[in-house]
Amino acid sequence: MTTRHLDRLDRSIPNCRLFAGALVLAVAAGVVVSGPLAAQSDSLFQGFTLVDDFFLEVDGSEDKTAEVYFQRSIPAYLVLPTGVNSPLLIVPRSRAVQSVNLMKVTKQADGTLDLAADAAFASKGAFQLDGTTVRFDADGKSYALKDKPPLLGLHPAKGLEEYSKNYVTLAKSYTPSAEAMKAIASDDRDVHVRVYFGSWCPFCKRYLPRLVRVANDNTNSKVKIDFYGLPTGISSDSVARQMNIKSVPTGVVFVDGKEVGRLSQNDWETPERAISQLLRR
Repeated sequence: MTTRHLDRLDRSIPNCRLFAGALVLAVAAGVVVSGPLAAQSDSLFQGFTLVDDFFLEVDGSEDKTAEVYFQRSIPAYLVLPTGVNSPLLIVPRSRAVQSVNLMKVTKQADGTLDLAADAAFASKGAFQLDGTTVRFDADGKSYALKDKPPLLGLHPAKGLEEYSKNYVTLAKSYTPSAEAMKAIASDDRDVHVRVYFGSWCPFCKRYLPRLVRVANDNTNSKVKIDFYGLPTGISSDSVARQMNIKSVPTGVVFVDGKEVGRLSQNDWETPERAISQLLRR
């Protein structure tokens, strides 16, 4: 196993497959962290970022308000079950499950979490992999961290925000071009933008929130924007085959019922500009 493989893994968007992949790669590479972690520097345990790739079950029931955060440097996941005063730290490379006092966890203005440099960790044993499900016991409860099912079918922008908090956060942080938004709003034709995407797709997770923001800010125009979720096997979806969708995200722009162009690749940097340019054709 080469360092290149581990580096590529650490750059990946975290999901349950990263749990399995990190564990397999670490074992193959002989990377094992023995014993409880100790906060040895001010920076090592900072910058845990909220991820929405999982849902947590506690004693067989879904914990709908639990939160999961990820930190790439360790790498590790911080799980905050509802009503528990000791968040759980999960370290894929060592299988370790540890708890830390909630008072040692600080939420920053950008939504990330930091652990205090003097945080003490208590060992809760090791997790087990059941396919892509991470299972472990802690303090008399049984936990299962599972892949969130993909968002499939047709949804408005609000549907994406309800599915993942990341869409809400990233949409709020994006500022659309005022000029492009004015051009879109002033178009009095029947304009429809349908975006084919995968909730499992890292590129979609990063760039689709920009168009969610555009849709949220565009309520006073005739332009309609909606989103169609596809499975990982895109070609297995009959609608995707009919529309000749080969990759995600792909935005199809219709004017008066006729396709006038598509958004792809660099168009997603500023999707509102790409849409306004297609409308000028």
